[in-house]
Amino acid sequence: MLDTCLDVDVAFLAHVGFEGTADLNDIWNGRLIGCTIRLCFWRVPSADVPRTAEGRVDWLDTQWERVDAWVAAHRGSQLREARETARGDAKARTSGCAEGTVKESLHGERLGMRNVEKTR
Repeated sequence: MLDTCLDVDVAFLAHVGFEGTADLNDIWNGRLIGCTIRLCFWRVPSADVPRTAEGRVDWLDTQWERVDAWVAAHRGSQLREARETARGDAKARTSGCAEGTVKESLHGERLGMRNVEKTR
C-alpha cells in the first residue's frame, strides 16, 4: 500500500489490555469488563515516509521497534497493576497515551470507558 500511496500520512497504533480475547465476540460479551486498555497512536506525515522500497523497509522496522518497546513497557505496568489490585493497593494509573477501564458490556452498543487519560 505504501508503494502506491506516497502522498498519505501513516498512522500507527500500539495497544495492551486485549490479552485474553480471541475474537470480537469476547469483547461484545463483556470479557474486558474491569480490564485496563492502553492505546498509543502516532502519525507520520507522508513527507517523512521514505520514498524508496528499501528505505521504507528500514523505516517500518523502526516503527515496529517503537511498537514493541511501547508494548513491553506498558505490558509490564499492566502486570504490576494486576498484582497491586490483587493485593488491594492499586495506584492511580498515569502512563500511556490513553487508557481506560472498560466499565460495561459492549453488546454492540457503545464503548464504555472511564478514566481515559491522554498524554503525549
